[in-house]
Amino acid sequence: MSEMTKIVDLLQTVVPAEVPLTVQSEVRVLEVLRIVKDPQLVTVMNLVAELVPPSTPATLKGLVKLLGALMRISGKAKSSHHDSITSVLTKLDATPDVNLTFGTFLSICQTLTSEKGSSLDEKQK
Repeated sequence: MSEMTKIVDLLQTVVPAEVPLTVQSEVRVLEVLRIVKDPQLVTVMNLVAELVPPSTPATLKGLVKLLGALMRISGKAKSSHHDSITSVLTKLDATPDVNLTFGTFLSICQTLTSEKGSSLDEKQK
């Protein structure tokens, strides 16, 4: 069991699944789980967390837009990555946005960390 899997398991144990996720919590978890680990991208996420009011709910569309923006900033993304994120965002535009709970977000994180390469940086290589 990887360290990231252990952290996700711990978070799933101590934080009730129905607890609403805030943008600040979202950013911290993405960093702690090393889904985003490039220092420049972490700095950008931390800036986002500081600028957004602390009680701002995290949403599904917001998460995808954040990860897409980070991907574009990193400079490591290939055209296929850009095409993929554009496709996902187009599909999401046709659906209502939803606020994320810790349970939903941690499930997404679990999927992201179980993929080959556990960080956004590695997925773009």
